[in-house]
Amino acid sequence: MIEDELMPREVLKIKLLENFKEIEIVDEATDIEQAYNSIVVNNPDLIFLDVNMPNGSGFQLLKKFKHVTFETIFTTAYEEFALDAFRSLAIGYLVKPIKTSEFIKVVKHAIEIIDLKKLKTKYEAINHQVEINTITIHTSEELIVLNIAEIVRCEGWEKYTYFFTKDKKILCTHNIGSYKSILEEHDFFPCHKSHVINKKMIQSYDKDGFIILKDGARIPLARRRKNAFMEMID
Repeated sequence: MIEDELMPREVLKIKLLENFKEIEIVDEATDIEQAYNSIVVNNPDLIFLDVNMPNGSGFQLLKKFKHVTFETIFTTAYEEFALDAFRSLAIGYLVKPIKTSEFIKVVKHAIEIIDLKKLKTKYEAINHQVEINTITIHTSEELIVLNIAEIVRCEGWEKYTYFFTKDKKILCTHNIGSYKSILEEHDFFPCHKSHVINKKMIQSYDKDGFIILKDGARIPLARRRKNAFMEMID
């Protein structure tokens, strides 16, 4: 819980105690440096983060981490930072004074995502031991184990990823960067920052700069990837 003013911290603690007794508050911080050190030591699943702090912003705190392993709910008096918050992959944005109904809704969503992440980690470990040719993805409702050979392509959309198979389209709650390196090891080609395709599904390449797949999908080929693509298909 990262907030420089005492009263908002107490309000958050009361709301958590009244509505989410299962959540343990491991620490509180009043500035960026204190918050950074606490996160490193305590490795929390979720942080509540104010935008404006005495020695820097909440966004500056997040930039200190090369890999963000926790979920973030911003708590602030300013509505105008909402877009920046979601660009930083925050899971929620609460404007002070915080309405209890909104607080409960956002925290419940955070708990669901955290539980899914933990379950995903467990399944991935099992999956790696049992079958190296599958990939585990999670949606907002469940974990799905896909046979990689059945995947036609992946398409990034904001912080989410669409997985396309021959007969279904699945929205995954992780960004496409989480899967590129895994799929590249299984004969997939990252043709664009938002697209990864199964090489075996390539049918042709048109003059407008699109790769045509066997299912009829037209996928853009980034200029910086054109040489690599041409070398691949030669």
